[in-house]
Amino acid sequence: MAQSGPTIVPNPSALKRQGQVPEPTIESLLQILFQATSPDPSVLASASEHLSDLETHSSLWLRLLDIAFERNNPLEPGLLERERGSMTNFNGPITAEDVAKRWSAIRTVATIRFKNGIDKYWRSRVMNRVTITISQDVKSQLRQALFRCLDEPDRGVALQASVSIARIARNDFPNSWPTLFDSLQTAMIEAHGRITNSTQEAEVDRLTLLRAADVCARTLKELNTVRILAGKIRMTELSQQLLPTLVPMFQQYFTETLPTNDMLQSPEGLSRWSQSPNLSMRIRTSHLLLKSVSHLAIADAGTLSKNAQTYADNRPNYARELFKITPGMLQFIRDVRWTFIQFVQQQQNQQSLSSDHQAILTGLQKHLLSFGKLYSGLAGRERSKAVTWQGWDEVVLWYWQQAIEASPEELTTTSKSDVSGDVALFQQHPTKLLVQALTLLKTSMEDWRKTDTLPATFKDENMISNMVDILVEKLMLLSTDDLQIWEADAEDWSIAEEAETYNTDVRPAAERALMVLAKAAPSRDSRFVSELLWQKFENLGQGGPDMSLQGILRRDAIYAAVGRELYPHSDEYISEAIVTRLVGEASLTFSDSSSWIIIRRRIAWLIWEWSEHVISTHRPVIYDLLVSLLQDVPGKTDAAVRLAAARSLSAMADALEFDSDAFQPYIDASLSRLATLAAGSELHEMDSIKTCTNAMSILIERLGARIAQHLQQLATLVPQLWTLDDPECKARPSIIVFVSKLVRSVELIPHGSQGAGTSLHGIVEVIVRQSLMQDNISMLGKDALELWIRTLRSSSQMTDSLFRLLDILPSLLDQPDYCPEACRVAQESTLMAAEAVIAKYGAGLFESFAKVVGDPQSPLILHPISSLDIIVQALHAQGVDTMAWATLLDRSGLFYTLLGSLLKVEDATVVKGYFVALLARLAFIMDNTSIFMELVRSAAGRLEGTTANIGNTVVKPMAEEWCARVENMASSRKRKITCLGLAALLSNADPQREPELFTVLPAMIGIWMDIMGDMRQDAGSSEDIGAPVLPNAPPSSPTLTRSFSQAPDLLHDWLQETSPGRARLTELNRLDPVNTVKLTTCISDAMRRAQGHGGAVFQNSLASMDSLVMEIFQKDLNQ
Repeated sequence: MAQSGPTIVPNPSALKRQGQVPEPTIESLLQILFQATSPDPSVLASASEHLSDLETHSSLWLRLLDIAFERNNPLEPGLLERERGSMTNFNGPITAEDVAKRWSAIRTVATIRFKNGIDKYWRSRVMNRVTITISQDVKSQLRQALFRCLDEPDRGVALQASVSIARIARNDFPNSWPTLFDSLQTAMIEAHGRITNSTQEAEVDRLTLLRAADVCARTLKELNTVRILAGKIRMTELSQQLLPTLVPMFQQYFTETLPTNDMLQSPEGLSRWSQSPNLSMRIRTSHLLLKSVSHLAIADAGTLSKNAQTYADNRPNYARELFKITPGMLQFIRDVRWTFIQFVQQQQNQQSLSSDHQAILTGLQKHLLSFGKLYSGLAGRERSKAVTWQGWDEVVLWYWQQAIEASPEELTTTSKSDVSGDVALFQQHPTKLLVQALTLLKTSMEDWRKTDTLPATFKDENMISNMVDILVEKLMLLSTDDLQIWEADAEDWSIAEEAETYNTDVRPAAERALMVLAKAAPSRDSRFVSELLWQKFENLGQGGPDMSLQGILRRDAIYAAVGRELYPHSDEYISEAIVTRLVGEASLTFSDSSSWIIIRRRIAWLIWEWSEHVISTHRPVIYDLLVSLLQDVPGKTDAAVRLAAARSLSAMADALEFDSDAFQPYIDASLSRLATLAAGSELHEMDSIKTCTNAMSILIERLGARIAQHLQQLATLVPQLWTLDDPECKARPSIIVFVSKLVRSVELIPHGSQGAGTSLHGIVEVIVRQSLMQDNISMLGKDALELWIRTLRSSSQMTDSLFRLLDILPSLLDQPDYCPEACRVAQESTLMAAEAVIAKYGAGLFESFAKVVGDPQSPLILHPISSLDIIVQALHAQGVDTMAWATLLDRSGLFYTLLGSLLKVEDATVVKGYFVALLARLAFIMDNTSIFMELVRSAAGRLEGTTANIGNTVVKPMAEEWCARVENMASSRKRKITCLGLAALLSNADPQREPELFTVLPAMIGIWMDIMGDMRQDAGSSEDIGAPVLPNAPPSSPTLTRSFSQAPDLLHDWLQETSPGRARLTELNRLDPVNTVKLTTCISDAMRRAQGHGGAVFQNSLASMDSLVMEIFQKDLNQ
């Protein structure tokens, strides 16, 4: 694009999208960008789509930059008039200002589209099967063109361009863009030199310095996010290159920008300074230079980890040099800012703050806060020794002094309040400055404690005592904004309070600082601060309570302090304090003061903090208090108090000392009031609902069978909670857990009284179905499947609701994220009602199992194999027609897949062992019939494409695999079932069709002899072949997913629970042929049957064996 601008004026009606989008020209792109800034949403959307279509053309990006940096406005007023003429919402004449704004918008949109495009396509990317690549030549042109932003007057365009440079630098510096920082450094040096040496105001040079500093700061920030070693080395090299130049430049520019001491002494001097040209731009430039040197200093870990002034090569420690010059700057900019605030307040009313003064105040405030960010970054870097540098303690004390000087009015606001920006600009001690002071104190105290370098100032007990007083009785008080937000919406305030915004609010930051101070401050013993706080706590108990608002807030702050585990006493002492002091205070009522509700909420919170320290004898008194605070009593409790009580009650119930007998008198009231709070109150936040459901879940779990009479009432609560609007699914996981606890509690109820448990199944069906829908499955899928499994295990019979759910199971089996849980659902359902499940859903289930089994390398493979083993056992144990489900095995391709995976896959010894055990079980179950061999022949036809010679290609290799895998099986159960399967295979072999199988007989006999010998040796050992089988419990392996060892609590349940599911598994184990069939008898029968129909083939196979081996084998069979 020529510098003179485009010659063709864009036509807003010219946009006609075609099927094949041509390469853009400047003129066509201008037309699209004009419409991309249209006030008509439909036109804007169409233009945006067209721009997206053009992204396949590499030439688009350079043309976007040409338009973005074009300052000559080619638009005419008539163009905008024609556009408005087609719209009914806009009236009035088009002015030159309107045209200028529209051109600025077009340029900004062009830069934004460029920025978004390079995010997607700077590295080659495949879109709609087309690889989009920006060539290296084009990239070089784009990098060069972006430097046109250094003298760009439009801030929006310059901002997007600087972000683009930073994003590209992350990928290209230094390999493809080695001159980036050299060019920026040169631009800043030359611009600053001309500014310094010129007697006239050099506006272009000041703009160049501003833009270059902005690009430098943004790019360094981006590069500093690279955590790999190469990125850290790159930042260290940049620090060594740029700091020697930028630190002196920043120091000089800072001095040149801010007023002199003489100017600060008179209003006239401040007035002249505030009216100097481009002052806000110059303050921002100084601020950006500080940000740049801060990024560089913080990034160089080598300089921060040293105390030395110089390195071995006499190179200065630039980070330390920068730190040395900043304290004086910090004090000076603080004085300038406050003096200028007073000047502005005298000159004009705060409500009519001029734009120039507002820009100056904003720049000064940001500049002041940047020093705090520098210090926090220096101290927070790993292995940094900055806190041990000379003068660091003075900086910390300076910031601490700001906290001391903060007025009560400045402490009235929080980050949660809607405070006018102008009001914040006029605060002498802004909230962010105070948070920085407390954060710096906390970080420094932590590091001093670790390195045992605490300065003498912070060792003085009087100093520590004063710090405690300031922190607790000034900075930790609830602010006016806190109280107003609480009064407006107690629930919202309670949720925000739990967030503990210690990085943005003074009160949480003060709490954190106090906690560190208690650990770091030295004294006669290590509990000096804790004892100070406890003394304050005990002093509050003397005499009547101070009912003034200030007295209540002070009490609340002291209780908050001692609640942060800063107490020096035993559990008995703390528990006694709760019962004798706090319980009584929480029960107090005052007709003339509603503010005591603050203390009730704090006491409930304090009980939550100290719940593990309450001794058993004091628990009933505390239960009584918390249950009473759950009730909605106007003037005594509100949502904040009730939620705090619910949280504390759950903590008390979750403690080891919880005794369900002692809690018996409070069961009715606690559950009913929690239910009312969750569903019958005005709670509207999902986090609040979660607090209530979590509390009820814990109580249900701890109360056991005592929950029986409340089960129906609690069940009716679930639909009310589930139907609440919760698009982000904040509360629904806790509701699922709550329902799971209800279901689990049914197991503890006498069998004849479980009707309420059956009624839960309809609720479970709704929850599981909705949770597994496409929109919810990623957030709720795992929880819903665990609920489904829990319900099946807790049920004594298959109900219609649970049976209907099975229609969604096949689709879950072949999804890797949900396969393990889906397999457990399948096996639990089959254990409960094998015939009905297989009759209606067997085809779909087996087809889905086949898809998973078809990939033996999958980390999920053992889940379906283990589940199929249990399903096959259940089908056999429940007498389901073998031919019916064997037919499903064949038609679904599952048997073919099992056999094919066994024969075709190499290097999967453990997995093959599971395949062999399952196939062997099938062979044994189908013994005395020809079904198994027919399945093998059918599968062999699919595997080989023909049934001819399958004895050599399939049957013999299968039998050899069975024999080979036995020695790799760690489980005696699998070894025995494989031996039984081999026996069944031999007894049903057809010498006419698969004579090759008889050639494996010597290997079979060898396996049988080994296993019979092992069984004799294990006869007196602790190993129990008949031990119950854990469903889905394959061996751990680093290649397997978390699913194999997930949910340890569920595994624990399987070992100890008494659920119907456990009973079914125990019965299945009792009927397992491994436990009921004698191996020697089975082998003897198989040998006789094989001898009867094997004829010469059988005899020839025996003849090939050593006679002594046969004698030993016969002896083993007779034992």
